[in-house]
Amino acid sequence: MQVKKLQAESTATQEQKQRLEETVGILEEERSQAAKDRVTAHAGTTAQQELYDRMKTALEAKQSEVQQLQSRILQLERQATALRADLAGKAAELRGKERSLQAYEDNIGLQLDGSLGAGPALGGGSQKDYSALDGGDKGPLAQLRTLMGEAYLLKMAINKQSAGDRKDPLSKEVSTALDAWIMASHTLKKACQNKGL
Repeated sequence: MQVKKLQAESTATQEQKQRLEETVGILEEERSQAAKDRVTAHAGTTAQQELYDRMKTALEAKQSEVQQLQSRILQLERQATALRADLAGKAAELRGKERSLQAYEDNIGLQLDGSLGAGPALGGGSQKDYSALDGGDKGPLAQLRTLMGEAYLLKMAINKQSAGDRKDPLSKEVSTALDAWIMASHTLKKACQNKGL
């Protein structure tokens, strides 16, 4: 009887031991899985941090680039404003010179027309003797003034004839050449006067 009781207790003890071992195995598995989860979570956190750092660096670089571009745009705007102001000043100066030249040419034309008549036209006409302005003197200075008078009248006639066609390249070229010749004639006239001719 005693032996059976001991055997029963031994069997119960073995069963308890087996259940304890199973419980310990389950706990070990859970602990191992928890450790793996921690490692995975840490790796994920590290990857996220690295991604965040890269994105932050890229954003800072873009912000710096934007600031540089804004500074360059501001500089170009200031340069453009200065150029526009300079261009406006030069345009005003050029308009003033054009008005002065036109007034001068008109004055010369009126003086010549009042003294000697209309003069030659592009289509023909009588040849006027502009040396009369110098009292009939036929010297070099008088001849030069005659040619200058012819050039002025010719230029005005060309301008009047081409007034309806401002884009006529030939008239513009001839008028420009006459302007250059007239300016050179003024220089030559001063030289003649200095020489006493």
